[in-house]
Amino acid sequence: MRQCSSFVDNPVGVRPNSVTASVKHTPAGLVLDSQTIAKVITAAEGLKPHTQTVARVMNFLEKLGKDDVEQTKRRGKKLVVVDEEAADR
Repeated sequence: MRQCSSFVDNPVGVRPNSVTASVKHTPAGLVLDSQTIAKVITAAEGLKPHTQTVARVMNFLEKLGKDDVEQTKRRGKKLVVVDEEAADR
């Protein structure tokens, strides 16, 4: 696990602003696409993740969020939609 002084509070090494800048706000909630999730994993691990790894993370987020997270597909992109209140919690 990498750490430097700017990442001390974030052991994974992903800058929170890099994730929040990629999240889209919609009436349904916060939307993360598979590309955004892949970028976060790449930032944390230093290597581009396998497609199946991204799919597993998306499935995990859906199970973790229960009724507040939905996995869907729009315009050929896989998306995870998180209720804004759940994201704040």
